[in-house]
Order: sequence, then structure tokens, then C-alpha cells
Amino acid sequence: GFDFVYIDGSHRSDDTFLDAELAWRLMRPGALVIFDDYEWKMEPAESMTHPKRGIDAFLALQASEYEILHKGYQVILRKTAERRIGFLTKKETVEVDDVKLEYGINIAMCADSAYAMPTAVAVRSAVDATEDRRMSFYIIDCGLSEDDKKMIRESVPASTRVTLQFIELPDGSKGRRDPTWAKIDALSLLPVERALFLDSDILVRKALGALWSVDLHGKMLAAVRDIGHPLGHSGVERGPYFNAGVMLLDMARIRARLRDLFELVRNRAETTFKDQDVLNTFFRDEWLEIDLGWNATGLGTYAAMHSEDRAAVWPHGELKEAHRNPGIVHFSGPTHPTMASVLNEYVQPWISKPWGYAGAPGHPFAEEWWSVLGKTVWKNWRQSEERKAQQEEAEKRALSVDTDEFLKRVSKACGRGGQNQVW
Repeated sequence: GFDFVYIDGSHRSDDTFLDAELAWRLMRPGALVIFDDYEWKMEPAESMTHPKRGIDAFLALQASEYEILHKGYQVILRKTAERRIGFLTKKETVEVDDVKLEYGINIAMCADSAYAMPTAVAVRSAVDATEDRRMSFYIIDCGLSEDDKKMIRESVPASTRVTLQFIELPDGSKGRRDPTWAKIDALSLLPVERALFLDSDILVRKALGALWSVDLHGKMLAAVRDIGHPLGHSGVERGPYFNAGVMLLDMARIRARLRDLFELVRNRAETTFKDQDVLNTFFRDEWLEIDLGWNATGLGTYAAMHSEDRAAVWPHGELKEAHRNPGIVHFSGPTHPTMASVLNEYVQPWISKPWGYAGAPGHPFAEEWWSVLGKTVWKNWRQSEERKAQQEEAEKRALSVDTDEFLKRVSKACGRGGQNQVW
């Protein structure tokens, strides 16, 4: 056995804990152990990767087997228990609070200024619904102002179990030109081994622990089958097709394939659903289908409408059942719908988001979204003059764009310069 052990290394909570636990079993009674970097300054102490987290977890596990001689930047212990090789304990089980390690939930989101407010709602709903876990939010900055960031931070209740970090996209990244692609850019930026990607237009209604703990069975990601296109669409090969609004990713495995993924993004012709189509193409045989309730889209509108693909995939009413009480509601569709979509008699109510000029008529959880907004810095926005002005501007824009398109189509059909020309 050993009389002295010094624990240092990668500055990660999990490595620190595991190194200490393995060494502890080989140490004699009276041996000294020194943990370094307990007060490491390079990242917040509340971060789930900070060495302090791993040291605290070790101290909790071995609480009756040591005395503390010093606690500062270094923690020095003297072992008081007998040497024990193996994993037998006096109790049948030893409960270790895994959130003291890096075993909290890592959530990644992408947002620009237009999505600052819904991002705050998404974050707040996730924190409120998941009260028993540590959570680390990594928000990919696609054009947020400093005020946006401040307001998002202030919308989250102060807690040592929640950290929030903004990550800038590198110069030249595709996500800087089009935020739709930021999700793929983010794959090379996240400092974690597992991440839950959430779109900003979601509402979390159930604790995320069950989703976070899903066994991927060797797959690279887990996702929900897309309700609008469960078997894909004309822009991708036909087959099971997932919605990228909620994805649980094995970042360690995905990193090994990033070069191939980025090459596909560069060389593939852009299709209807952009990043979602690329992800479905690349991970075609590498994704695990999970319960519909973790990404409920189209509620109150197309999800209830008949389609041959939906009937083939969910023939026994699974859609209706899953949407009664979903864990995550995804407000898919545009923020501000076109005039044509509002008037489309085949899809009613139309598809849009609660905060857009046309609201989300018929959506069973729209008011719940507004309720969570009321807990954020934007709590007074619903009745504000700012919102009224934005609604009026968006309505005018929709009228103008669709009127112009209408005139162009009629003009083209009638022939330019002919007697039926529309002016």
C-alpha cells in the first residue's frame, strides 16, 4: 500500500473523482492524500466540470474514512480507515449524488436577438421542470447583444445548480451567415461528452432526467420521429426521419466523425429543412428513436390531420396519446406566418408561434408558454407597446410580400405587356 498520494491532472471533476477513488483503496491507514486545484480559478466553481465537484463527491462518498488536515487551494486528508482492495462496502449500496460530478445535464441551444426571448422561456421552463439535477446551459451566440445575454441570465433563478455560458461562433462559420446551421457548427465547440440539444422554440414540461439518461445503445444520437414527415420528404432518401429540435448526442463519438459531417454540409445541395436534412442523411443508421412526448410538434394543427405516412407509422392512435401530456412541446413553424398560410383552408389552424403576430391559435400549450414568459424579464412584454408595434409591422410585411407574389403570378400567367396585364 501507499503512504502518500497526490491527485492532480485534467482539471475535470470526473477524472479527479475516479483517480482518488482508485488510489484510496491502495492507501494504508494514516496515509496522506493531497488534492490540487480545489479553488482553481480558470472556470466558475459551480461548473460541473470544476475539480471541486469531483473532490466534494469523493469526500461525500468516503465521509467516515478520513480527517481533513487542510482545506484551501489544496485539500489534504489523512486516511483513518483500513486499506480495502475491491469494491465491497458495509452497505449493500452507497448512494453518491451524481450531480456532484459532471453528471448533471448539459443543454445546448442556438439563439440570435430575434430568439432571445423564447430562449429565456425555454431555459426557464427546463430549470423549473428539472428541480433535482444540476444543469449547464451552453448557448451558441448567433448574434445576441449584451443586453440579450443579460436578460436571458436574469430570467433564470439564481441557483448553484444552474450555470449558463455563451459560446461565440468562430469567424467564417456557416452559422454566422445563417443561424439555421449553427447547431452543426456547435458540435465542435461544446466542452462536454454528452449534450442535449434543444431548439429555442420549445417548452419543457417534465423533468429532463429521464431523457438525459436514455441508453443510446451504441447510437450517436437519440431523437423523435418527425411528425410532419415521419418517412422523410422529397429532399432526402425515404425512411425514418427525425426532427432535430430535440436531440440527445454522444459528443465523444460524434467528434470522431465531424470532418465527414462538415464535408457533407459543404458539398450537399441545400434542401428544404437544411441542417435537419443533413443530420438525417449523415446519421441515417446511427440514431435511436425515442418517445414522441419528448418533441411534440404540430399540436392543434397538422399533427391531428390524416396523412398516409403518419397512419403507417402510428396506426393505433399513438400520436394522440403521446400529445396528451408531452414532456417537451415544440412550437414548430414560422414566427410570423405568410398571408397565404393563414388563408390555406387545408391546414387550419395555421402553423405559427405564440409570440408571433398571428399567435398559435388552437395550440393546447400556447397559454402555458405565456405563463412561463411571465416568470422571465420579459414578463410585461405581452401587453407592451413594443409587442403591439412588432405585430403591426409583421402584419404589414406579410400583406406586402404576399400581395407582391400574387401580382407577380397573375402577371406571369396573363403575359407581360398583354391586355390582361395586372398593374
